[in-house]
Amino acid sequence: KKYILPSIVSNEPLPADKKAQKRLFSLSDAPSLGLEPKSVPEFPEMARKISGKTYSLDANPWKYNNFKLIFDPEKDLAKFSYTAKENDVVNYRVGLNGVHQLTKTNNNTYAAVGSWTSPNTFIFVCVIIGYSTKDKWNLTFNADEISVEEKGVTGVYTYEGKKRKK
Repeated sequence: KKYILPSIVSNEPLPADKKAQKRLFSLSDAPSLGLEPKSVPEFPEMARKISGKTYSLDANPWKYNNFKLIFDPEKDLAKFSYTAKENDVVNYRVGLNGVHQLTKTNNNTYAAVGSWTSPNTFIFVCVIIGYSTKDKWNLTFNADEISVEEKGVTGVYTYEGKKRKK
């Protein structure tokens, strides 16, 4: 209070800086979230096996559970859903053609893009528009099990789970 506040007050207006103003306006535009669409690669066999199946997760810091991915070979997106904090249901689309899919919910707008990086591993990035969050999810499937690695602004978290029996 004693030193900083008095030092940021000017006795006269600063001169206009057109170059800085133009740069500031360019930064206020919405970011580009994707490139030109690419063709969706053929899904690995694992995509068919896990599509629509629900995975129960072991205890984890965010109380995530009920992970489910749905792949449709006719579409350029997957649908991802889970529960968080036990009762919050999260659903959003994940672009598979190199373009982020936008999903508006009651609380947030998600932008996500992903791909199969191996026959058993699906990786995607999700951004919550308007927040400084960008999460990267690595989902590795092995028979009826899932391994999750989530990298976000608060750190890296790993947890395991099993396919829920019908």
